[in-house]
Amino acid sequence: MTITEVSEKYKIPLALLQRYAVEKTGAEGTDEKRRQADLYRFTDSDIEQLSVRMTLQDIGFAEEEIAAYLRLRQDGENSAEACLNMLNKLRSRTLDTIHGKEKALERIDYLRYELQTKKKGS
Repeated sequence: MTITEVSEKYKIPLALLQRYAVEKTGAEGTDEKRRQADLYRFTDSDIEQLSVRMTLQDIGFAEEEIAAYLRLRQDGENSAEACLNMLNKLRSRTLDTIHGKEKALERIDYLRYELQTKKKGS
């Protein structure tokens, strides 16, 4: 599939597809990169890898974490534990964020309650 077909069918941003195609072709120079990206034919394997990349991006991995995860994933079963460790760390960070936001909501609700109580008492 061409870059345009993949973008339209799978709703993958063109910028991501172009970066991926440049990585795969090893093209150098701005014009060469653009030309190689446009000519690159995406396989089912490419699309699967792009899907994983987008998922990792959506769940909060930074670019360097995505690259590390994908490298580990290519190593096969031996690296499954390392991938799992990365996911566990992200899960822990995400839970910390959620708990922080829950505390903020509690404070907001308390301030709202105070204002509503004072308003009724006036």
